[in-house]
Amino acid sequence: MKRIPAALVLAAILCTGVSCIREDEIATSPEAAIASFTIGYYDVLVNDIDYLGNDTVIATRESGTMYPMTVDQLNNRIYNIDSLAYGSVLDAVTCNIVSKGSVVYEYIDDPGIGYLYSSSEEIDFTRPLTFTVVSTDGSYIRKYDFKLNVHQVFPDSLRWSTATAPQLSSPLLSIMSDTLFLLGLDGSSILSVAKCALNKGIWSEALPVSGLSGNPQAMVTIDGKLYAHCGQTISSSTDGLSWTMEKEGVKAIYAPTHELDSSSDRIWMLDTDSILSCSADMNVWSDSQKLPALFPDTAATAVYTTLKTNSDISRALVAGLVTADEDTLSVFWNRLSTDTAWTRLNVPEKGLYNLPVMDNLKIIEYDGSLFALGAGLQGFYQSNDNGITWYFCNRFSYSWSTYNRFMQLPDGLKGSNQPFACVTDNYGGIWIVTSDGKSWYGSITRICTL
Repeated sequence: MKRIPAALVLAAILCTGVSCIREDEIATSPEAAIASFTIGYYDVLVNDIDYLGNDTVIATRESGTMYPMTVDQLNNRIYNIDSLAYGSVLDAVTCNIVSKGSVVYEYIDDPGIGYLYSSSEEIDFTRPLTFTVVSTDGSYIRKYDFKLNVHQVFPDSLRWSTATAPQLSSPLLSIMSDTLFLLGLDGSSILSVAKCALNKGIWSEALPVSGLSGNPQAMVTIDGKLYAHCGQTISSSTDGLSWTMEKEGVKAIYAPTHELDSSSDRIWMLDTDSILSCSADMNVWSDSQKLPALFPDTAATAVYTTLKTNSDISRALVAGLVTADEDTLSVFWNRLSTDTAWTRLNVPEKGLYNLPVMDNLKIIEYDGSLFALGAGLQGFYQSNDNGITWYFCNRFSYSWSTYNRFMQLPDGLKGSNQPFACVTDNYGGIWIVTSDGKSWYGSITRICTL
């Protein structure tokens, strides 16, 4: 490829257009426009793990036809709405341009030097570019700004940040009014609460609470109010510090890791008489049924959702540990708002895709799937069928699957044996706080370039 002053390139094209050639031998036109622009083939570098478990980089081949380029004729711009993959190697790539007129491109960081476009010659798309079109009759010149958008981070991967939180044992988390509340026992076994604004990520000091006693077991937010299960009572608070007792004789609350809306959600509770009840506002409870065999009778995790196929029907899913024949099992119970009783999910006791038995089990609904975490924090387990089968989100995958292998815990958290609490916010984030005073925030990378 020859470096030629752009003015000379344009002059040569102009001279060709007005040369002494009979009009019946060549048809000229005053039109100058790029009708379409397509990037050719290029490599994408992907970080992976080989069969020995070592980090490695592999190159996959992609075609620019997967990422259509927009030609804005009104503003003379060429760009792609859908960004190319992170790790795309674009320093020597061909392209296909359909135009009316001859095309010259120029690197902005090397002004005055033009290159006559050829579909067989490679262009360095890592450098800023402009494209100029000259009509065949030499009467019109049109210049296009060019932008090739490329993801700067790997999309769909879970990215984490960390902060220091108060050290509280038996930690519980809930979100109210864009504020994260942490409830637990301080070093003197006094119930205390700390706050963290979601948009700042900075924790306040932990302060003792009033009106609340007993071992903290569950906390949830409903309609802008906090509810905590401590001992055998349910208490409410509007600020996390002052609490008012609402109900006695409570053995377990099946609390979710997300905020509830009384217009569509119901939370379930087990009383000391082994009766399961539900409520929309934590005040009025309706008796449902006697506790079934193998239903968790201690604090357990729950997910309350609305059916995607029918927004008028809600689902409650409760997961926890039970003991049967001296074995500890993970059990899942399901109930739709149209059902009259709870139903245990038919899961083989020792199936290949069972969720392992884990203490302090937490299940979150996130990014369209269910994800489970347990004591030891080895990583996420994912279910795409409402808890029937589970797949460990292993970083190494032999082939494509519907499970997200990029849902990974950060290195500083993975493998921690500290008691933890977790909750999801309404902004696509996951919050995890451990009793040793570490707070983690993770969110899936979703990139919109324009």
